[in-house]
Amino acid sequence: PPFELLDSPGIIPAKQNDPRQAARLAMCGRIGQASYDERRVAEALLMELRSSNYAPGAAKKIQEKYGLSLDADPDMFLAALADQRYDGDDARAAVAVLGDFRSGRLGNVALEGPPPREIVEEPVIV
Repeated sequence: PPFELLDSPGIIPAKQNDPRQAARLAMCGRIGQASYDERRVAEALLMELRSSNYAPGAAKKIQEKYGLSLDADPDMFLAALADQRYDGDDARAAVAVLGDFRSGRLGNVALEGPPPREIVEEPVIV
């Protein structure tokens, strides 16, 4: 079932110390657009989708939607998409990829999995 992420002051810190976490928040549109470069965030998103175990079918959806392989370097992917659909405008291509991701048109994707479980071994009592 879908869920909703609510942000109240203090829930998502204003200053992000972890660049990867900040990029993921930007990918989801949860931090202000003025605080990041959309092209770099779109490139990071493509890298995440390419290497993630939590993005089943993302490569196929991207191939179907854009006619381009996710195996390409993200920079080259955006340049090819810009040439193909946006008269060479890389910024518009980046915005389109981010918009498609945010709206779910690239499939069900989790940018990160659950934290590793701690295995606690209890002593055996005999």
